[in-house]
This record gives sequence, structure tokens and C-alpha cells, in this order.
Amino acid sequence: MKARYSLYIFFQLGLGCLSREMDAQETVRSFPSSLDTTCCQNSSCLTLNTYLLVHGGARFDRIDCTTGMIFSNNFEMLDDELTARKLRIYETGVKALVAFNDDLYIRGFYSYGWICRGNFSDSVLKGNQQGRTQDGEAGLGYLILINPRCSLGFIGGWGYDEQETHLKNANAPIFNGLKFQSIWNGPWLGFDFFARGNSRFLLNLGYEFHLTNWRGAWLLEREVPEAFSDRRKGGMSFGHVVYSNFSWKFCTHFQAEVEFKYQNWSTQSTGFINSTANAGFDSDPVIGPVAIITFIKEASWTSYGLSLNIGYFF
Repeated sequence: MKARYSLYIFFQLGLGCLSREMDAQETVRSFPSSLDTTCCQNSSCLTLNTYLLVHGGARFDRIDCTTGMIFSNNFEMLDDELTARKLRIYETGVKALVAFNDDLYIRGFYSYGWICRGNFSDSVLKGNQQGRTQDGEAGLGYLILINPRCSLGFIGGWGYDEQETHLKNANAPIFNGLKFQSIWNGPWLGFDFFARGNSRFLLNLGYEFHLTNWRGAWLLEREVPEAFSDRRKGGMSFGHVVYSNFSWKFCTHFQAEVEFKYQNWSTQSTGFINSTANAGFDSDPVIGPVAIITFIKEASWTSYGLSLNIGYFF
């Protein structure tokens, strides 16, 4: 009898332990672990802040454009290589980011620059360069959390870049004031990588691929017969932009940012002359005193820039 009673007590104690263990497991499933809580808190620290920054900096550009020329009297062909190099540019503008939630964000910028000095050369002309630049873009991105301190954003949008140079101190003074305009305009896709050291410091690395349209124009405002104008379009045009930003929240609602940007753009012609059927190419003859047919063979633009941005974050 005592043995049966002992077995009964042992059986009841076992059921009670099993019940308490199952309750503990349900409690663990109902509430996040300390690691999950930490991850949630850290990911919220990495959430992007909406900001508006004043942009200022300097960059060095190089523009190359090769034009094929055919003289209508004897069909002789030659290349005219235009190079605007060592363009020293000082620019200013605004840069902004709007964060809608933990995932979606919009970023963009606009800058206006002054070409203070540079060198110009082609097959005949040589001289110095001055002028202006304009750059702007906007894009919508989606942010994915990699770990508590890192995120990757996929972004796409539209961009516009323009360089306009004016020839000064030319070896042939009649060409002083010759304007050359290069415009890159079109959609782009890219990514942003964000890494936060602590609540004050943020590193942003990114890349953009631009599928763009290129247009070039030459203008010499003179009285006839010296005056002429010429406009061209390129074929397939691409741009690659690589950048890195290091931002520091140095005060409540204020941050400073150091930005480096490298850009490499190029366009190729279709190889057709006077082809109106091909929408990506324009080879109308130059309007002026020389009866020649010209077409763009290649154009490129390379830029290195460094800037300091300061502003307000929300």
C-alpha cells in the first residue's frame, strides 16, 4: 500500500514539473529574448533621419569630345578632338533626404558651379576656359536591414548634369567666347550602404548607374560670316557615379558631412551620317561659312569632387 502511495506521489510531482516547463516555454515564445530586444533597439538607432544640408565644395573635371568631319567637296574625313581639361570648379547648393518610415526614403541634391579656370585644346585652337555647371538628381529608395548596425538601400531616380565652357585667351582671337555645352540627362539605378558606429557617426557608401541621353552644342556669337552654331546628340550613353559620405551629428539637430564623389560618363555614336531614321543620332551640317558634315564619334566626362555639407536634421 505504501509503495502504491509513493508511486502516486512521484507521478503527480512529475506531471507538475512537466506542466511548469511547458508554461515556461510558452512564456519564452510570447516575449522577445534580450537579443531580439537589443536588435530592435539598435535597428531603430540606424533609422535614417530627414535632413536638409547646405552644400559647398570643389571638383576637377575633364571633358573630351571627338567629332568626325567630312568635307563635301572631296569627301576627305578627319577627326577633331576637343579637350577641356583641368577644369577647376567651385560649387554650392542643397542636399536633402526625407525618411518616410524605416524602409522608404527620398534623397536628392542640386548644385551650381563656377568654372574658374581650365585648359582648352582641339586640332587648331588652344586657350583657357571659364564657365558654369549645373547638377541635380532625385531618387526613391527602399532600405533593408542587414544587421543592427548596417543597412542596404536600393534606389532609382532621374538625374541632370550640365557643363558649359567659354573659351578665353585663344591663340586665334576671333574664337574668344566660343561656348561648348555638354548635357547628360536620364534615369538611374543604384544602391546606398549605411553603417553606423554610434548615435553620432554614420558612413554612407553608394553607386549609381545612369542610362542617359547626351547632347552637345557649340556656339560662337559673332556677326556673319564668322558666327556659327552646331548641335549634336550621342548614341548609347552611360554614367557611373561612386561616392562616400561621412556624417557627424555634432549638436542637437545639426550635422556636418564630408563627401567624396567620382564620376565617369561616356557616349558613343551610332556610326551613321545624316541619318534621320536613327533617333539617337543627329548629324546636321554645321551652320556657318564652311561646307562640311560633322558627327559625334565619342564624348566623355570625368569628375573628382570633395565637399563639406552642413545643415539641420529632424
